[in-house]
Amino acid sequence: MTKRCAGRSLPWRREEVGAILGEPTESSGMSFGALSGDTWVWKTKGTTIAIQFLGGKVLAKQLNRQAH
Repeated sequence: MTKRCAGRSLPWRREEVGAILGEPTESSGMSFGALSGDTWVWKTKGTTIAIQFLGGKVLAKQLNRQAH
């Protein structure tokens, strides 16, 4: 079953995430044989967004906010 969000099918591709959130403040990647993965992180004013990609598509995402 395919989920839909904003009129399109998920999972989102790396290029689509970058177009919405802009360049990440941190990024890292790895590959193992034919599989490749990346983590992109955006940090601003006590909020951190981390998105993991597998094969160029969103695998997992995380949002952390610091309490004031």
